[in-house]
Amino acid sequence: MKKNILLFSTLLLSGISTAQFNPDNAPQIGESIQLYVIDSTAASYHDIVGDGVTWDYTNLEDYGSQLSKSINVIAVSETDYESTFNLSDKAIELEGELTTYFTDDANARISQGLVFNDPELGDLVIKLDNNGEEYYNYPFNLNDEIIGTISGEAQFSYNGVPFTTTATGNYLTRVDGRGTLKLGVNSEYTDVLRYKMIDTVTIEVPIPGIPNYRAIHEQYEYYDFSVSNLPIFTHSSLWFGQIGTSVPPRNDYTLVLSLDSKTSSISKEELTASNIYPNPANNIVNIDLTDNSSTAQVSIVDAMGRVVLTTTTENGKAQVNVSSLDKGTYFVKIAADDKFATKTLVVK
Repeated sequence: MKKNILLFSTLLLSGISTAQFNPDNAPQIGESIQLYVIDSTAASYHDIVGDGVTWDYTNLEDYGSQLSKSINVIAVSETDYESTFNLSDKAIELEGELTTYFTDDANARISQGLVFNDPELGDLVIKLDNNGEEYYNYPFNLNDEIIGTISGEAQFSYNGVPFTTTATGNYLTRVDGRGTLKLGVNSEYTDVLRYKMIDTVTIEVPIPGIPNYRAIHEQYEYYDFSVSNLPIFTHSSLWFGQIGTSVPPRNDYTLVLSLDSKTSSISKEELTASNIYPNPANNIVNIDLTDNSSTAQVSIVDAMGRVVLTTTTENGKAQVNVSSLDKGTYFVKIAADDKFATKTLVVK
Protein backbone atom coordinates (compact mmCIF):
# COMPACT_ATOMS: atom_id res chain seq x y z
CA MET A 1 0.00 0.00 0.00
CA LYS A 2 1.38 3.37 -1.02
CA LYS A 3 1.15 6.73 0.62
CA ASN A 4 -1.71 8.74 -0.83
CA ILE A 5 -0.74 11.49 -3.24
CA LEU A 6 -3.61 13.87 -3.77
CA LEU A 7 -2.58 15.58 -6.99
CA PHE A 8 -5.59 17.76 -7.40
CA SER A 9 -8.32 18.43 -4.92
CA THR A 10 -10.63 21.17 -3.83
CA LEU A 11 -11.23 20.08 -0.27
CA LEU A 12 -12.95 22.46 2.05
CA LEU A 13 -13.09 25.67 0.11
CA SER A 14 -16.52 27.16 0.56
CA GLY A 15 -18.88 29.03 2.80
CA ILE A 16 -22.65 29.09 2.87
CA SER A 17 -25.66 31.04 4.00
CA THR A 18 -29.14 29.66 4.48
CA ALA A 19 -30.01 30.09 0.81
CA GLN A 20 -26.80 30.43 -1.14
CA PHE A 21 -23.04 30.80 -1.29
CA ASN A 22 -22.02 34.46 -1.23
CA PRO A 23 -19.06 36.65 -0.22
CA ASP A 24 -20.48 37.28 3.26
CA ASN A 25 -20.17 33.66 4.34
CA ALA A 26 -16.76 32.92 2.83
CA PRO A 27 -14.37 31.42 5.44
CA GLN A 28 -12.00 34.00 6.89
CA ILE A 29 -8.43 33.79 8.14
CA GLY A 30 -8.44 32.37 11.65
CA GLU A 31 -11.49 30.12 11.22
CA SER A 32 -11.06 26.39 11.81
CA ILE A 33 -13.01 23.19 12.37
CA GLN A 34 -12.15 19.69 13.61
CA LEU A 35 -13.55 16.76 11.62
CA TYR A 36 -13.35 13.07 12.48
CA VAL A 37 -12.32 10.44 9.97
CA ILE A 38 -15.11 7.91 9.63
CA ASP A 39 -15.88 4.70 7.74
CA SER A 40 -14.49 5.04 4.21
CA THR A 41 -17.08 2.57 2.82
CA ALA A 42 -19.81 5.19 3.28
CA ALA A 43 -22.01 5.80 0.25
CA SER A 44 -21.59 9.11 -1.57
CA TYR A 45 -25.36 9.50 -2.13
CA HIS A 46 -24.57 10.97 -5.54
CA ASP A 47 -28.16 10.33 -6.65
CA ILE A 48 -29.82 12.15 -3.72
CA VAL A 49 -30.19 15.61 -5.23
CA GLY A 50 -32.69 18.45 -5.31
CA ASP A 51 -34.62 20.40 -2.70
CA GLY A 52 -35.94 18.98 0.57
CA VAL A 53 -33.81 15.81 0.44
CA THR A 54 -32.26 13.83 3.30
CA TRP A 55 -28.74 12.38 3.49
CA ASP A 56 -28.71 9.73 6.20
CA TYR A 57 -25.32 8.80 7.70
CA THR A 58 -26.67 7.63 11.05
CA ASN A 59 -25.15 4.13 10.75
CA LEU A 60 -21.56 5.17 10.06
CA GLU A 61 -18.87 4.15 12.52
CA ASP A 62 -16.06 6.51 13.41
CA TYR A 63 -12.64 5.97 14.93
CA GLY A 64 -13.10 8.43 17.76
CA SER A 65 -10.82 11.28 18.73
CA GLN A 66 -7.75 9.23 17.85
CA LEU A 67 -8.36 9.85 14.16
CA SER A 68 -9.36 13.41 13.28
CA LYS A 69 -8.12 16.27 11.12
CA SER A 70 -8.32 20.01 11.62
CA ILE A 71 -9.09 22.43 8.81
CA ASN A 72 -7.62 25.90 9.20
CA VAL A 73 -7.99 29.10 7.19
CA ILE A 74 -4.59 30.79 7.24
CA ALA A 75 -2.75 33.72 5.69
CA VAL A 76 -0.61 32.91 2.66
CA SER A 77 2.36 34.37 4.55
CA GLU A 78 2.03 31.53 7.08
CA THR A 79 2.80 28.93 4.41
CA ASP A 80 6.07 27.91 2.74
CA TYR A 81 4.83 29.02 -0.69
CA GLU A 82 4.02 32.69 -0.26
CA SER A 83 6.04 33.70 -3.33
CA THR A 84 4.55 30.93 -5.49
CA PHE A 85 0.97 31.91 -4.67
CA ASN A 86 1.46 35.65 -4.29
CA LEU A 87 -1.87 36.32 -6.04
CA SER A 88 -3.84 34.42 -3.39
CA ASP A 89 -5.66 36.10 -0.50
CA LYS A 90 -5.69 33.13 1.87
CA ALA A 91 -5.21 29.40 2.13
CA ILE A 92 -7.10 26.46 3.61
CA GLU A 93 -4.96 23.84 5.27
CA LEU A 94 -6.14 20.26 5.76
CA GLU A 95 -3.96 19.03 8.59
CA GLY A 96 -1.07 16.89 7.40
CA GLU A 97 -2.39 16.57 3.86
CA LEU A 98 -2.72 19.63 1.63
CA THR A 99 -3.03 23.39 1.44
CA THR A 100 -5.25 25.10 -1.14
CA TYR A 101 -4.75 28.73 -2.20
CA PHE A 102 -7.55 31.03 -3.39
CA THR A 103 -8.99 34.51 -3.71
CA ASP A 104 -12.42 35.86 -2.76
CA ASP A 105 -14.06 39.02 -3.98
CA ALA A 106 -17.60 40.26 -4.50
CA ASN A 107 -17.98 38.29 -7.71
CA ALA A 108 -16.32 34.91 -7.36
CA ARG A 109 -14.07 32.53 -5.50
CA ILE A 110 -11.09 31.31 -7.57
CA SER A 111 -8.35 28.82 -6.73
CA GLN A 112 -4.76 29.45 -7.78
CA GLY A 113 -3.61 25.91 -6.93
CA LEU A 114 -2.51 23.70 -4.05
CA VAL A 115 0.40 22.02 -2.31
CA PHE A 116 0.20 18.40 -1.23
CA ASN A 117 2.55 17.36 1.57
CA ASP A 118 4.16 13.95 1.12
CA PRO A 119 6.91 12.98 3.59
CA GLU A 120 8.29 10.35 1.19
CA LEU A 121 8.39 12.28 -2.11
CA GLY A 122 8.41 15.88 -0.92
CA ASP A 123 5.81 18.53 -1.69
CA LEU A 124 3.83 18.36 -4.90
CA VAL A 125 2.86 21.85 -6.09
CA ILE A 126 0.06 22.54 -8.58
CA LYS A 127 0.11 26.17 -9.68
CA LEU A 128 -2.70 27.23 -12.00
CA ASP A 129 -2.42 29.97 -14.58
CA ASN A 130 -3.88 33.43 -14.09
CA ASN A 131 -7.43 32.27 -14.83
CA GLY A 132 -7.28 29.73 -12.02
CA GLU A 133 -10.26 27.51 -11.26
CA GLU A 134 -13.58 29.17 -10.44
CA TYR A 135 -15.48 27.53 -7.59
CA TYR A 136 -18.36 30.02 -7.37
CA ASN A 137 -19.66 33.05 -9.21
CA TYR A 138 -21.62 34.79 -6.47
CA PRO A 139 -24.36 34.31 -5.59
CA PHE A 140 -24.27 30.53 -6.06
CA ASN A 141 -27.62 28.83 -5.44
CA LEU A 142 -29.22 25.41 -5.63
CA ASN A 143 -28.81 23.96 -9.16
CA ASP A 144 -26.22 26.57 -10.18
CA GLU A 145 -23.13 25.06 -11.83
CA ILE A 146 -19.83 25.97 -13.47
CA ILE A 147 -18.08 23.87 -16.13
CA GLY A 148 -14.56 24.89 -17.07
CA THR A 149 -11.03 23.97 -18.02
CA ILE A 150 -7.81 24.50 -16.10
CA SER A 151 -4.14 24.73 -16.98
CA GLY A 152 -0.95 25.35 -15.10
CA GLU A 153 2.23 23.69 -13.93
CA ALA A 154 3.16 20.87 -11.60
CA GLN A 155 6.34 20.89 -9.52
CA PHE A 156 7.67 17.70 -7.93
CA SER A 157 10.84 15.73 -7.27
CA TYR A 158 11.76 12.31 -8.66
CA ASN A 159 14.78 10.49 -7.24
CA GLY A 160 15.89 13.79 -5.74
CA VAL A 161 15.70 15.68 -9.05
CA PRO A 162 13.19 18.58 -9.23
CA PHE A 163 10.84 18.76 -12.22
CA THR A 164 8.41 21.37 -13.51
CA THR A 165 5.85 20.24 -16.06
CA THR A 166 2.34 20.99 -17.32
CA ALA A 167 -0.98 20.19 -15.67
CA THR A 168 -4.25 20.46 -17.62
CA GLY A 169 -7.81 19.33 -17.08
CA ASN A 170 -11.48 20.13 -16.69
CA TYR A 171 -13.89 20.52 -13.81
CA LEU A 172 -17.54 20.83 -12.82
CA THR A 173 -18.93 22.49 -9.69
CA ARG A 174 -22.59 22.46 -8.68
CA VAL A 175 -24.87 23.00 -5.71
CA ASP A 176 -26.84 19.80 -6.22
CA GLY A 177 -28.88 19.47 -3.02
CA ARG A 178 -30.54 21.20 -0.10
CA GLY A 179 -32.05 19.47 2.90
CA THR A 180 -31.33 17.47 6.06
CA LEU A 181 -28.03 15.80 7.00
CA LYS A 182 -28.19 13.09 9.67
CA LEU A 183 -24.99 12.22 11.53
CA GLY A 184 -25.54 9.69 14.29
CA VAL A 185 -28.50 9.16 16.56
CA ASN A 186 -28.39 12.64 18.10
CA SER A 187 -27.11 14.89 15.30
CA GLU A 188 -29.43 16.24 12.62
CA TYR A 189 -28.81 19.36 10.55
CA THR A 190 -31.92 20.61 8.78
CA ASP A 191 -30.65 23.55 6.71
CA VAL A 192 -27.79 22.07 4.68
CA LEU A 193 -26.51 22.79 1.17
CA ARG A 194 -24.41 20.23 -0.68
CA TYR A 195 -21.63 21.35 -3.01
CA LYS A 196 -20.35 18.89 -5.61
CA MET A 197 -17.09 19.06 -7.55
CA ILE A 198 -15.53 16.74 -10.13
CA ASP A 199 -11.95 17.29 -11.37
CA THR A 200 -10.05 15.45 -14.09
CA VAL A 201 -6.40 16.51 -14.28
CA THR A 202 -3.55 15.22 -16.45
CA ILE A 203 0.08 15.76 -15.40
CA GLU A 204 2.75 15.36 -18.05
CA VAL A 205 5.79 13.40 -16.85
CA PRO A 206 9.00 14.64 -18.55
CA ILE A 207 10.85 11.39 -17.84
CA PRO A 208 11.49 8.96 -20.72
CA GLY A 209 9.65 5.68 -20.33
CA ILE A 210 7.20 6.91 -17.68
CA PRO A 211 3.62 7.55 -18.90
CA ASN A 212 1.67 10.63 -17.97
CA TYR A 213 -0.54 10.52 -14.89
CA ARG A 214 -4.22 11.33 -14.50
CA ALA A 215 -6.19 12.18 -11.36
CA ILE A 216 -9.98 11.87 -11.21
CA HIS A 217 -11.44 13.44 -8.09
CA GLU A 218 -15.08 13.60 -6.98
CA GLN A 219 -16.12 15.41 -3.83
CA TYR A 220 -19.26 16.31 -1.91
CA GLU A 221 -19.18 18.99 0.80
CA TYR A 222 -22.06 19.68 3.20
CA TYR A 223 -22.55 23.14 4.73
CA ASP A 224 -24.69 24.47 7.58
CA PHE A 225 -23.86 28.15 7.99
CA SER A 226 -25.40 28.23 11.47
CA VAL A 227 -22.58 25.90 12.53
CA SER A 228 -19.56 26.99 10.46
CA ASN A 229 -18.43 28.64 7.23
CA LEU A 230 -16.43 25.44 6.67
CA PRO A 231 -18.04 22.11 5.73
CA ILE A 232 -19.39 19.90 8.50
CA PHE A 233 -19.16 16.72 6.40
CA THR A 234 -17.20 15.73 3.29
CA HIS A 235 -17.11 12.65 1.07
CA SER A 236 -14.12 12.59 -1.29
CA SER A 237 -12.85 9.91 -3.68
CA LEU A 238 -9.69 9.94 -5.80
CA TRP A 239 -8.30 7.74 -8.57
CA PHE A 240 -4.73 8.54 -9.59
CA GLY A 241 -2.62 6.45 -11.93
CA GLN A 242 -0.73 6.13 -15.18
CA ILE A 243 -2.60 6.66 -18.44
CA GLY A 244 -2.85 3.79 -20.92
CA THR A 245 -1.13 1.11 -18.84
CA SER A 246 -2.20 -1.93 -16.82
CA VAL A 247 -0.20 -0.74 -13.81
CA PRO A 248 -2.43 -0.52 -10.71
CA PRO A 249 -3.31 3.06 -9.76
CA ARG A 250 -1.02 4.88 -7.38
CA ASN A 251 -4.12 5.87 -5.41
CA ASP A 252 -7.69 4.65 -5.39
CA TYR A 253 -9.41 5.63 -2.16
CA THR A 254 -12.23 7.37 -0.35
CA LEU A 255 -11.88 9.83 2.54
CA VAL A 256 -14.92 10.68 4.69
CA LEU A 257 -14.79 13.42 7.35
CA SER A 258 -17.52 14.35 9.83
CA LEU A 259 -18.00 17.06 12.42
CA ASP A 260 -19.56 14.59 14.83
CA SER A 261 -17.68 11.86 16.63
CA LYS A 262 -19.34 8.54 17.47
CA THR A 263 -21.66 8.62 14.48
CA SER A 264 -22.67 4.98 14.84
CA SER A 265 -25.99 4.12 16.43
CA ILE A 266 -24.35 1.05 18.02
CA SER A 267 -23.72 1.24 21.77
CA LYS A 268 -19.97 1.25 22.36
CA GLU A 269 -18.73 -0.20 25.63
CA GLU A 270 -14.96 -0.19 25.90
CA LEU A 271 -13.04 -3.46 25.69
CA THR A 272 -10.61 -2.25 28.33
CA ALA A 273 -8.55 -5.44 28.53
CA SER A 274 -7.62 -5.88 24.86
CA ASN A 275 -3.89 -5.93 24.03
CA ILE A 276 -1.83 -5.80 20.84
CA TYR A 277 1.88 -6.69 20.70
CA PRO A 278 4.62 -6.25 19.67
CA ASN A 279 4.12 -2.57 19.11
CA PRO A 280 5.93 -1.21 17.10
CA ALA A 281 5.80 -4.21 14.75
CA ASN A 282 7.16 -5.16 11.37
CA ASN A 283 5.75 -8.66 10.87
CA ILE A 284 3.27 -10.51 13.09
CA VAL A 285 0.98 -8.64 15.49
CA ASN A 286 -0.75 -10.54 18.29
CA ILE A 287 -4.18 -9.50 19.53
CA ASP A 288 -5.44 -10.78 22.90
CA LEU A 289 -8.84 -10.23 24.49
CA THR A 290 -8.53 -10.93 28.18
CA ASP A 291 -12.16 -10.39 29.12
CA ASN A 292 -15.04 -12.77 28.37
CA SER A 293 -15.22 -11.99 24.63
CA SER A 294 -14.14 -15.04 22.69
CA THR A 295 -14.92 -13.78 19.18
CA ALA A 296 -14.33 -10.30 17.82
CA GLN A 297 -13.91 -8.60 14.46
CA VAL A 298 -10.53 -6.92 14.03
CA SER A 299 -9.87 -4.15 11.48
CA ILE A 300 -6.62 -2.31 10.86
CA VAL A 301 -7.29 1.21 9.60
CA ASP A 302 -4.85 3.67 8.02
CA ALA A 303 -4.69 7.41 8.61
CA MET A 304 -7.22 8.05 5.83
CA GLY A 305 -9.84 5.86 7.50
CA ARG A 306 -9.45 2.96 5.06
CA VAL A 307 -9.59 -0.62 6.30
CA VAL A 308 -6.38 -2.27 5.07
CA LEU A 309 -6.51 -5.63 6.91
CA THR A 310 -9.20 -7.62 8.70
CA THR A 311 -9.37 -10.80 10.77
CA THR A 312 -11.46 -12.54 13.46
CA THR A 313 -10.32 -13.65 16.90
CA GLU A 314 -10.73 -17.25 18.02
CA ASN A 315 -10.85 -17.97 21.74
CA GLY A 316 -10.00 -14.33 22.32
CA LYS A 317 -6.81 -14.34 20.24
CA ALA A 318 -5.69 -13.46 16.70
CA GLN A 319 -2.54 -12.87 14.69
CA VAL A 320 -2.18 -10.41 11.81
CA ASN A 321 0.73 -10.18 9.37
CA VAL A 322 1.45 -6.46 8.78
CA SER A 323 4.60 -6.89 6.71
CA SER A 324 2.79 -5.69 3.55
CA LEU A 325 1.89 -2.33 5.10
CA ASP A 326 3.88 0.87 4.69
CA LYS A 327 5.69 2.23 7.71
CA GLY A 328 3.53 4.51 9.80
CA THR A 329 0.76 4.74 12.37
CA TYR A 330 -2.40 2.66 12.09
CA PHE A 331 -5.48 2.05 14.24
CA VAL A 332 -6.61 -1.41 15.31
CA LYS A 333 -10.36 -1.51 15.79
CA ILE A 334 -11.68 -4.48 17.81
CA ALA A 335 -15.46 -5.01 17.97
CA ALA A 336 -17.33 -7.73 19.86
CA ASP A 337 -21.11 -7.50 20.17
CA ASP A 338 -21.77 -4.05 21.69
CA LYS A 339 -18.20 -3.59 22.95
CA PHE A 340 -15.27 -2.05 21.17
CA ALA A 341 -11.68 -0.88 21.50
CA THR A 342 -9.42 1.20 19.29
CA LYS A 343 -5.67 0.83 19.73
CA THR A 344 -2.78 2.60 18.03
CA LEU A 345 -0.29 0.43 16.13
CA VAL A 346 3.05 1.56 14.71
CA VAL A 347 4.43 -0.39 11.75
CA LYS A 348 8.17 0.01 11.32
